[in-house]
Amino acid sequence: MNPLKRTLSFKNTLILNFVLVGLLPLIVVTVVTHYVLTGHLEREITQKNFLLAKSLSGEIGAFLHEPKDMLRQLAAMLGQDALRNKELFQASLESVISNYPVFEMIEVLDPGGRVMAVAPFRRDYLGLDMSGRRFFKATEKNRDVYWSSAFLSQHTGEPALTISLPLQQGILVGILNLRVLAGFIDRLKQGGMEIGVLDQTGTYIASSTRSNVYQQVNIRTEGEVHRALQGIEGTYRPRRRGREMLVSVALVPETGWPVVVSEGIEEAFAPVYHVRSVFWGGMGLAAVLAFGMALVRVKKTLKPLNMLMLDAKKVTEGSYDIKPQRGNYPEFEELAEDFRVMARAIDARERSLWESEAKYRTILENMEEGYYEVDLAGTLRFFNEAFCRIADLPRGQLRGVNFTQFMNEANAKKVREEFNRVYKTGTPARHIELETIRVDDTIRYVEVSAYLIRDGEDRAVGFRGVIRDVSEREQGEAERKKLEFQLQQAQKMEALGTLAGGIAHDFNNLLMGIQGRTSLMAMDKEASHPDQEHLKGIEAYVKNAAALTQQLLGFARGGKYEVKPTDINALIRTNTAMFGRTKKEIAIHLKLQEGVWPVEVDRGQIDQVLMNLYINAWQAMPGGGALYIETENVILTEKDVSAFSIAPGKYVWVAVTDTGIGMDRGTLEKIFDPFFTTKETGRGSGLGLASAYGIIQNHGGMITVYSEQGEGTTFKICLPACESEVAHDQPEHAAVHPGSETILLVDDEPMILDIGEKLLERLGYRVVTAQSGEEALKIYAKNKDHIHLIILDMIMPGMSGGETFDRLKAVNPHVKTMLSSGYSINGQATEILNRGCGGFIQKPFSMEALSLKLREILDGV
Repeated sequence: MNPLKRTLSFKNTLILNFVLVGLLPLIVVTVVTHYVLTGHLEREITQKNFLLAKSLSGEIGAFLHEPKDMLRQLAAMLGQDALRNKELFQASLESVISNYPVFEMIEVLDPGGRVMAVAPFRRDYLGLDMSGRRFFKATEKNRDVYWSSAFLSQHTGEPALTISLPLQQGILVGILNLRVLAGFIDRLKQGGMEIGVLDQTGTYIASSTRSNVYQQVNIRTEGEVHRALQGIEGTYRPRRRGREMLVSVALVPETGWPVVVSEGIEEAFAPVYHVRSVFWGGMGLAAVLAFGMALVRVKKTLKPLNMLMLDAKKVTEGSYDIKPQRGNYPEFEELAEDFRVMARAIDARERSLWESEAKYRTILENMEEGYYEVDLAGTLRFFNEAFCRIADLPRGQLRGVNFTQFMNEANAKKVREEFNRVYKTGTPARHIELETIRVDDTIRYVEVSAYLIRDGEDRAVGFRGVIRDVSEREQGEAERKKLEFQLQQAQKMEALGTLAGGIAHDFNNLLMGIQGRTSLMAMDKEASHPDQEHLKGIEAYVKNAAALTQQLLGFARGGKYEVKPTDINALIRTNTAMFGRTKKEIAIHLKLQEGVWPVEVDRGQIDQVLMNLYINAWQAMPGGGALYIETENVILTEKDVSAFSIAPGKYVWVAVTDTGIGMDRGTLEKIFDPFFTTKETGRGSGLGLASAYGIIQNHGGMITVYSEQGEGTTFKICLPACESEVAHDQPEHAAVHPGSETILLVDDEPMILDIGEKLLERLGYRVVTAQSGEEALKIYAKNKDHIHLIILDMIMPGMSGGETFDRLKAVNPHVKTMLSSGYSINGQATEILNRGCGGFIQKPFSMEALSLKLREILDGV
């Protein structure tokens, strides 16, 4: 016999229990009754609110009707004869004012709008011209009663309005005090209800909130008020300041004024909410009782199910000794037996699986590479200890984390694309190279493989693979390439610098010859001679050529020869002012740190660097733009200067930023190369930024550039700070200063000796020449008592200018010398000056500059 037929089944028992409870009918009846009753209450409350507004509007209409009728009677009584009898006329007005206190004032205007009579009597009102007032114009035009907008009375400070009506000859005007409206409102106001009366413009003339009247608040933009001003009454439920309101609007029949009665929905529908709480409370109590009855029945019914659940819990805890159930529902007896069989099978399989998994885990945990398993979304489900070491996180913080959390967006996208390809094709990915980010923000380079994981039904459920940390390999390769590039750049710049220095030296010697002969010719001719113009032109060309060689010297990193402690802010203010005067289309913004540290620099060369950067910025902004120059004291660490050949310490940082067209990566890589330019032929030599690079390097600093196309460019310069006080330049004098002393001129170039000798003789000096250092020493040894000063070339074959100077000092420690060169290598000129040399002059030099330098040294200035 089928056991299901012997006793009532478990399913039928549960159905019977819930039918006995009967919760569903109770809920349906309660809900329907609730909504019917509360809906009726809401309609009654809404109608009551509107009737209140309507009642107040009628009461106000009745109030306004009386003064209007009174004025009509007064107008009828004041005929033409009465107007002639002013005493009788005034007495009538005073009688109305005393008997009707609602009137604040009554005026009679003649046809021209002037006040003929007023009560209470005020002499200062007689003759006032009211023809420009709106009530006068409206009454004259329509010849009917006119109600004005409300206003605050000058006499009482209370709200008032003007009612005017035409006479046969003139206009009768009454000013009504509306404070009585506040009494109407106070009498009708209930609880938190807000009541207000508005005039035809939407401005409060009476309100339960008095400040609305005194501040003349206008609410015509509110939807229900806007409709009321168009003649529409009704009740609305708008939201005000986050709170739902019940608002009724009625119109005063006499004037069309809106009467607004508003109350919060919570206060207005409080009876409804009370009914709801009673209904829901009753239904809740009934539900609790019904649930209690059902619980008693269901508890007995579910006892065998609870026993089965306890057995399931034992299985999950690893205990598979399940006892058979007897005396329960037949369905549970069969289910419990099947569960016992399943538990024994699980026990056997788990033992086998545990042995297999132990071997598997041992292999994985002893791997050097990281092993991982993720689901299809990339969430980590399993991983070994090596994976934790690579991620630098403990197991507890890795489980359940998405694989892409350790990468930036670009690498995460790459992982998703590779996993998607593996998912679609089933083909493993064996070498995915990625950058990962640890918790401490350090970057690690890894190599990942990915294989598809399938379940027993051959469905793809995730990915597994191996991950290797290849950071040391990648970093070593990157460092090697970086060092190779830096070495190549340094060698290239050194070679080009040597070439540029040699060219500059030789070219300056040629310019010296041209400059010298030009100066001699100019001295031989009168100031009015026609050739003077040509000679000045030649001198200008020589200066331009000398400026070009200055750029070559700067790039050669050997042109720093006059270094002085300098206030970089002052230097910037001077050259930006000069640049700004010529480039009006560029807006210059200075942000210079106060108290900036002094820097020991060749001011002319740093000025050249800044002007090169300004011109570069100007050419990047053909349509105009903004140039920002900033300075700041900084302290650079070993890490900051690791990529540059400078020492850590105190520096002054200068930034030059433009809003120009910017540069691409290819241009940035070549920006400091000599003769590289993006400008059209004739607009740039390609030496400006190269010389800036050389000058800053020669000053022990660094220069960097950052730019993006369309985003402008920023050049940053760091110059080492010094402890010395800022040195101030002495004013230059352009006059020629002659002399009569004996000078030894030393130079290996016959051309320089020839022109130099002629220039010195023209200045009045006696000249002895030597073509090498050795010859100069012999001449000086024989004539040291007669030679007052030696002009010494820096660069000479055999014995250099520096060595010659030292040997001359050995002969005479007080010997007066002046260095002269078109080129200075590695600061050699500065070193000689520091050893006691009297001065330095750069080729090509003018006769004025030469004469001034000679007198400074000879006279000991």
